[in-house]
Amino acid sequence: MIVDSHVHVFSANSVKYPLSPSAPYDPDPAPLEQLIITMGMSGVDVAVVVQPQPYEWDNSYLSDSLAEQPERLIGIGLVDPRSPDAADNLLALAKPGRIQGFRLNLDSDDEGLWLTDGTVDPLWKLAADEGLVVCLQIEPQHARHVQTLAARFKATRFVVDHLGKPDVTEGAPYPSFRPILDLAELEGAHIKLSGLFYASRQDFPYEDTIPIVELVWEAFGARRMLWGTDFPNIFKACGYQAALDHVNQNLPFLSDDDKAWILGKTAASLWDLPDGTAPELEPDLE
Repeated sequence: MIVDSHVHVFSANSVKYPLSPSAPYDPDPAPLEQLIITMGMSGVDVAVVVQPQPYEWDNSYLSDSLAEQPERLIGIGLVDPRSPDAADNLLALAKPGRIQGFRLNLDSDDEGLWLTDGTVDPLWKLAADEGLVVCLQIEPQHARHVQTLAARFKATRFVVDHLGKPDVTEGAPYPSFRPILDLAELEGAHIKLSGLFYASRQDFPYEDTIPIVELVWEAFGARRMLWGTDFPNIFKACGYQAALDHVNQNLPFLSDDDKAWILGKTAASLWDLPDGTAPELEPDLE
């Protein structure tokens, strides 16, 4: 099974599924149908759909997409972590069973102090109690706060998105990236091999990111790494199929067993994945 652990969908129907007034960007439509076709063309069986920030706390399109494609998708939702009702809202969102985690988003201007002041404790405890997975969009400066929080909730499993957004211009041994690598000391820590095009200063195959990927592999091991494309943003970079080929062809330190874990088995160890499989698409010869 091949699992894309990080995708987003954006409806073309902005009336039924309006963006948040505080949306950080205005995305082009990338509807569910496009995702399913794209997955099928590359032989990707299952995807983890992450609620995108432009919809903020309105998970309607995510929930409707999961209901329409229950054999191919699971979801990661968003709730307002600062709301006193955050845990209740997350539990209600996850109760149908298709949404199996939530995401916390931190940007460069956010010091991340709210991770350790008790704000998100109810969410992390609920994640442990209900078997949900926390996905973290963080940068290296946030990792120490994550480590403090996660050390108090050892049963909570979490995933660092987009390789922890390393600074490739720093050069080996990448000292500012060390806090992300240190998260591997926590048993519940995982990391996504996704978003390389954000970090790279080169064209595909993003050779300046490969030493960092190897450091992540050495620290976390393949059994705690997950492949993801960041659909639809991947189309502005190398393209969907190239992102899959990259794992199979351009990372020589990975064994075949490592690739199997990164491309699917790690995701299956984290989430209750459906049994859907990509259709066997045949070329149209007419």
